[in-house]
Amino acid sequence: MVWKKMPKSYQKSDIKNPQNKYVFTNGTVVLDSKLVEFQRLAYTIQLGEQTYGYTGSVMPVWVTDPVEYNKIGTEMEDALSSLLDSQVGINFRKDNGLIPYTQTQFNQTKFDFICLFSGGLDSSSFALQNASKKKSGILHHTITHDNPFGKAKKLYQKYFLSCNNLKFVTTRGDNKVLNPAYLKTRGLIFLTNVLCIASQLKIEEIVIPENGPFMINLNVSPVAEPTRTTDPNMLEDWTIIFNKVTNSKVKINMPFKTSTKSEVILFSGSKSLINDTWSCSHYQGLSKMCGLCNSCLVRILSCYAICEGENIESMYEDNPFLVKSNKLKNSNKNSYRISIDAIDFWASIINPDNSRNDIEKQKFDSINSLYPVMTKHALDMFLGFKKLSQVYNSSEPLFSHFNKTLQKIDASQLKTRSEELEREKHIRRWS
Repeated sequence: MVWKKMPKSYQKSDIKNPQNKYVFTNGTVVLDSKLVEFQRLAYTIQLGEQTYGYTGSVMPVWVTDPVEYNKIGTEMEDALSSLLDSQVGINFRKDNGLIPYTQTQFNQTKFDFICLFSGGLDSSSFALQNASKKKSGILHHTITHDNPFGKAKKLYQKYFLSCNNLKFVTTRGDNKVLNPAYLKTRGLIFLTNVLCIASQLKIEEIVIPENGPFMINLNVSPVAEPTRTTDPNMLEDWTIIFNKVTNSKVKINMPFKTSTKSEVILFSGSKSLINDTWSCSHYQGLSKMCGLCNSCLVRILSCYAICEGENIESMYEDNPFLVKSNKLKNSNKNSYRISIDAIDFWASIINPDNSRNDIEKQKFDSINSLYPVMTKHALDMFLGFKKLSQVYNSSEPLFSHFNKTLQKIDASQLKTRSEELEREKHIRRWS
């Protein structure tokens, strides 16, 4: 499929000229025209995925200098094809309608890093550990939904407002094309925004504080569609492309790439942080986290794995271990199915002999070899459930399936993993 003309949705002023002003706690900065153009390119790609899909398609992108962009055209096509698991072609077209911005200097001499800050446990743990250090940094939040933004803002005000070395900056989501919640290209938006700020302010380090299993983001269920928002290969490939186009020198730092969520929570050293963060995938219209999605399940089990279990009834709309079958049929059934499949997935990672057939066994052998962090993560999940089962006793579906699958796990492996986490907890002086 070839797009023969610019779709009407592309002609909106927010795509042609995203009016992004990056608002700090004590200043603002706007992007120069070269950075605005690259940012527009990322939003255009996101619009294309939502509107047209990419199967066998050639995507038109309007830029002021197609010759310059054609130099990295092949690299960009390869990166997008890998991200979207589909062959993507790009046709750069000339557009003189881009309005350049005047560069504005922010009133800070030098920032050492800029960090993606979602308001979740991972990014908050990184920020908290860096709050007392001398490094000067920016915590960046791209607003796509008001609830997570509200949580992130409150977190900053509570933990970091008094830190002179950490600034909070937001990119208002007024120029988002469509709801980006489950698009594979949504990660390009988050990454591109921080890349542009970093380049404008001459910051050399971008921190992506995501735990390893979520960065790898393997497909735990046939009904799941991993977004690969922080896929390490995507982050590095897109950064290389950005540096070439904008003549920047930005580098990616992924501090938790080999850490599980339990280990990341311990890294923060703060028990109170658990109750002040938000990790749910379904944030629209909810005053609490849903409790049924995979993100909620992993969060709950990670906390229990380090003996810091949350009050599930007060933190979540539903307790996933007590929710009844009849309610599941009338609620987010797909998320629940993913959670059930995830239990089997984790069991097969710990011991590939738990796989359903030889083909699956080979797959899990490969996962163990390529991603050792996934084995630690799977053990954390069952360790968390084992400790959680001392609190709850239920015959409801998720609890029963976990309990049944737990019998397949070697108790000595769980004991060893528990001792590892206890040592880490002692080292971190958990409070």
